[in-house]
Amino acid sequence: EHLLDYFVEMSWWAALAYHFHATGQVRYAYVIWLIFFACDSLERLAKWSVKLRVGRSIDDVSRFDRFVRYVAGRRNIYTWLFTFCLLTGTPATGFILLCLWGMATAAIHIFRAFQIRYTFQNKIG
Repeated sequence: EHLLDYFVEMSWWAALAYHFHATGQVRYAYVIWLIFFACDSLERLAKWSVKLRVGRSIDDVSRFDRFVRYVAGRRNIYTWLFTFCLLTGTPATGFILLCLWGMATAAIHIFRAFQIRYTFQNKIG
């Protein structure tokens, strides 16, 4: 079920990339989406590695991680951000912003995963 959800979600963003590229609104829409997809995939791998090391979600490790969970790039954040930009007449900007939001979230989670794995490695060893 989760894999299917992920495929459906990414297909929406890929369809938007196609639209914005085909209409010439975002020149490098495919590149932006591919970087977004790669960052999201690496983020999922980082989260999985924390779960293996610590035995719980990265979102539950510290107060900072719980805070990040509130603003992290997720389907609802992306949808609201894109909807806002759509309503203000700037859907191409919305697409770029949602991709950047996802990339920033991934960078934070990947960095935190390295920190958490290092910290717990030292406590275990």
